[in-house]
Amino acid sequence: MNDDGHVAGAGSQVADRIVWLIGAVIAATAAQTAVRFETPIDRAIPLVALFMFAWSWCVRTTRWWPAVQLAIPAIIAAELVPLEETLRLAVIGLATAIAFATALLAQPEIELRLSVFFATTAIVLLRWLPSRDARLFHEVLILAGAWLIILAFQRHDVATPIAIAIAIVTALLTPSNPLRTVALPYMVAGLAALARVKRIRFNRVGAAMCALVLALFPWSGIAARGGVWFLSRHPDRPREAIGVALPPGQSIDVWLPQYSESLIVSGANVARLPPGTILGWIEPGHHAIRMSDASDWGYMRREQFYKSRNHLPNDPAGKVRDYGYSAWIDGAGRVPLPVRRGTIRVTADSRLPRNALLQVESLEMTRR
Repeated sequence: MNDDGHVAGAGSQVADRIVWLIGAVIAATAAQTAVRFETPIDRAIPLVALFMFAWSWCVRTTRWWPAVQLAIPAIIAAELVPLEETLRLAVIGLATAIAFATALLAQPEIELRLSVFFATTAIVLLRWLPSRDARLFHEVLILAGAWLIILAFQRHDVATPIAIAIAIVTALLTPSNPLRTVALPYMVAGLAALARVKRIRFNRVGAAMCALVLALFPWSGIAARGGVWFLSRHPDRPREAIGVALPPGQSIDVWLPQYSESLIVSGANVARLPPGTILGWIEPGHHAIRMSDASDWGYMRREQFYKSRNHLPNDPAGKVRDYGYSAWIDGAGRVPLPVRRGTIRVTADSRLPRNALLQVESLEMTRR
């Protein structure tokens, strides 16, 4: 009788897993069918749906698993409803963040293997999109370092959301190039192990940290390399293109039409110049354009950022480029105009390096 009961219980578990597996296939297939756009984030929707279903399976013994699965129709709806791209990706990121945080909060103490799985899926979303730019060997090393962080914080084969959050944030902020920077998660894990940190019960804090980071996964590269951009204002004003690149000592005269408000400028081949370096001048008024006003146009690219000495301009005017961990903001910045009507002269500083350029991109208007 005991044997029969054992066999019946095992059979029930197998049947339960088959049902969940079928559900996962249905969710991924529905998400794949819903994809309407060609960005790397949109193409990854089936993977996101699969992860969400897996998160709900991890908490299937709690009452919260249906809430996790509700995020799947939310991301599918974001694909089907006509939304502007930024809003669509923000909805996808927010739904993913809520699903992940709900799954973490469903269990105050998470089994070690499930903690590793949660961290792995989050890091894949944050760092491996778009996949064309992921360096597999480097990314696997970073992933292994995140696992070690969770191991360093675990007690009695369980971990808490704060441990997962520290692992995810460390992985997000770790540059994959050059290779030596991959040591960061291993250093964090080592410090945690040496300190023998007491068991941390800040479950809500940990879940909130994970949610905040995952909500930005459509632009995780910007979060890792210029997160302060999310806190700055981004007015959408009309622009009149100029599109002139000035070598050292050369000038251009710019006629200011009505409603001109600011000049949009950036640099080229200036990523190694220190902050405060003068890029050029605006006349009348002999107004200096400095590296704090603009940066090298591509300094935030994942392959250039580590070598650059640039920072986000004081009044950033760059546009979002690419998606996922390859997302970046170009280094354009706004410079106030000394006059609002008439002609100004913009001159690249003669002391700039020979190959450096001051890029006069456009005029920004209050209205047309």
